[in-house]
Amino acid sequence: MSKLYVQFSLFAGVLKDEYELETRSVLSNTINKTVESIRVKLSEYDPISLTDKSISLLTLGNFSVKKLQASGFSNFAIKSLSANVLSGSVKGTFNLPHFSAVVESAAVSSKIPKVDAEVSSLTVDLVGTTVQFSLKYSVLAPHLSYLWVLPQIKGLNLELKGNLNGQDSEITIDTDEMVENLNKLIDEYQTKISNTLKDAINYLLGLRDSSSSIFSLH
Repeated sequence: MSKLYVQFSLFAGVLKDEYELETRSVLSNTINKTVESIRVKLSEYDPISLTDKSISLLTLGNFSVKKLQASGFSNFAIKSLSANVLSGSVKGTFNLPHFSAVVESAAVSSKIPKVDAEVSSLTVDLVGTTVQFSLKYSVLAPHLSYLWVLPQIKGLNLELKGNLNGQDSEITIDTDEMVENLNKLIDEYQTKISNTLKDAINYLLGLRDSSSSIFSLH
């Protein structure tokens, strides 16, 4: 093998590494800017208070509520991020420090996942939510080919009374032990949670060219 060939190979390898590093940096910056733009937009409505409102998300589902008060939902951030534009993969950690909400007389109907629920009353105070995520995407026909998410929480106070798919439900979570058990349950059903979320995201991406309004509030 000639010395010139070896030098050329080394040079090509350096260029390849620099290109991959640059594309990762560009994609990471784009994602961070997009997330920050969404956060800033949401902050305009945080805290939010709704009375006698109905929200429709095209054919995905409907949500109606007599009274809703919520705060803290815009104070999120991506704490770590690794992106590779060549392989179409992104992974990182998402953090939401605090979220609280009070709901009276609400109804939810969705197709993905299949849920019909009524909430008589709900109070929730959520602390230290961390979501680890990993995904692969396609740009030509925008969709997620793979999604893995693992939410975990540090603290939760929750009281819920309502009905889920025809079954009366009453849930109270107010101890560290119950939060620990909830985290274990989330971990156990992580695959189902990830696949359900992926299906919902792909459904919405499939509606991007629809002439109808995807979201309506009245």
